[in-house]
This record gives sequence, C-alpha cells and structure tokens, in this order.
Amino acid sequence: MNLPPLNSIRAFEAVARLGSVSAAAGELNVTAGAVSQQVKILQGHLGMELLARRGRHLALTVTGSQLHRRLSRAMIEIQAAIHSIQNDAPDTAVPIKLRLSLPPTPAIASPSAILGDLADCPGGLDLSIVATPFGDEIDWKSVDCAVLHGAPPWAGFHWRCLRPTQLVPVCSPELSRGASTIRGVTDLRRHRLLHEDDGSLWRDWLAGAGMALPGTQGIHFAAPAMALQAARDGLGVALVEASEARKDLQAGRLLQPLKMTLSTLSGYYLLAPAERCAETLFERLCQRLAPAAVAPCG
Repeated sequence: MNLPPLNSIRAFEAVARLGSVSAAAGELNVTAGAVSQQVKILQGHLGMELLARRGRHLALTVTGSQLHRRLSRAMIEIQAAIHSIQNDAPDTAVPIKLRLSLPPTPAIASPSAILGDLADCPGGLDLSIVATPFGDEIDWKSVDCAVLHGAPPWAGFHWRCLRPTQLVPVCSPELSRGASTIRGVTDLRRHRLLHEDDGSLWRDWLAGAGMALPGTQGIHFAAPAMALQAARDGLGVALVEASEARKDLQAGRLLQPLKMTLSTLSGYYLLAPAERCAETLFERLCQRLAPAAVAPCG
C-alpha cells in the first residue's frame, strides 16, 4: 500500500486536534506554512479535501472528520506503545484516583458505559463523577479532568477530541408535509430557521450547500436545548448536534429533511490541567475513555 508521507499525517492530525494551523505549528515546532504544505500533500495524495473554510473558521470535511477519529486512536496507540517500552512495565501501574466532570447531555454515554471501559485500568481506579453543565463552571480544584463541549486551544491543558460536532437540520414531521415538504435546500426559503447563535452556523451549513442565508424570519435562542424544543413544537427548522437529536429522530418526534451535515472543530473534548496530569497518564485515560464516552449519532 502506498502510504502518504508520515509528516503529512502528523501535520493533519495536529491541525484537526488543536483546531488551527498556527497551534499545530507551535506543537510541531515548524512554521505555519510548513504545516499547511504538509496538509496539502496529504490531500493531494488522497485526492480528497480534509479541511475547508466555513466563513472565518477552519472546519473538517466529512472525510476529514472520519480520518481524524481514526488517526487519533492510532496516535494514542503509538504513544502508549512507546511509553510502555520506555518504562519496561506495560501492565504495571499504581491505583489511580480520578475525579471526572461530565456534562448532563444525551451526547454523553451513561456513566455505566464509561465505568465499564475504565474498570480495567492497570492497578485499579478510584473514580468520582460529577455533572457540570458548562465548561466555564468547572471547578478545577475539585476535578482532575472533564468532558466539555467547545473548541481548542485551551492554554495550560492537555486535550483530546472525543467527537467533533456534527450539525444536522431537524424539524417536526408536521412541518414538512404537503406543499411545505422539504425536499431540497431551496425549500428552506419557505420555512423559519431556528438559531442557537447569531446565525453563523446556519450560514456555514447553507454555504456548504451552495446557498446564501434566506431572508426569511428566524428565531434566535440562548441555548441549543431551546432551539431543539422549538423544532419539536413545529416553530421551524433547527440546526442541532446530531447526538442531541438522536432519540427524537428515532422516536419520530423529529425528522432530518436534508442529509447534509456540518462538521466543525468544536466538539466534545476531554481536558486535564497540564500541571497536575502527566501527559502519559492523560493518554492512557484517553485511550480508555474515547470509545465509550460519547454516545453514537445514529
């Protein structure tokens, strides 16, 4: 198999994980231009776009998001293997006392799923779980690490993406019926758009579909949960995190009229203060937490 240059893989993984070319350049100790060139080499080798500009932001394409998830797992395996060889004791560890903060959201798997994956930590694990709704409310004096929704970088922290944000349009089944049925992007002009921000997310999604933001009346909400409830109530079409809408879609309370998704560099991340958590310990935690922490979208 003709693999792409390893430097190009390393550069792309760093950009996808850290959220910017400049942050990746700092970590790799090269120039931003060198990182961009390596990403272009990888894209040229694959014949696919992995990163795209969404307005002012750099976002992963669907292909880029899939590749990033697999490369993240591979990098963790490589780091764990190197650490094991260096310490000559791959299965020996002291008991770990861990205080983990989780957001109370459907996107996060149940504690039992997480506990099941962490229970096999070498040396044992003393785990405490607390719920923290918003990242800026985390009391880092009381927790060792946290899963939160946001976008890197975070100065002074180790972080690892558990799942990038996948935004999908949803509405009530009653809203997309008869003459109002949504069959294509242009049909959105007949409907009210529900926003959880200033309109940037819908603008980026529509730009990816080749259409400008419609001039129709919209409603802006202070929180994603409010936009999701408004969609259930038939007030319009919302653009929401796929995992947040999963149960409503499965139960038929909502439908996804258009299949295109918007992948962003924001998402669910595991964070730990660098001064208190050794990088090797953090990588061990990532390796065990990543497969179990975030509920599937579908």
